[in-house]
Amino acid sequence: MKQRPSFKNLPKIQAKRFKKLRLEKERQRARRTRVQPVKKRSPRRGG
Repeated sequence: MKQRPSFKNLPKIQAKRFKKLRLEKERQRARRTRVQPVKKRSPRRGG
């Protein structure tokens, strides 16, 4: 995880928004890739 200098130079508000956008994008991506395996294997619900 390398933090670019431009990211630190960005204003606090912009940096916050950028971080939020990046987090949301990563979360959506993880959710999409995790939805398939999670649906296939769900012993907790059937438990």
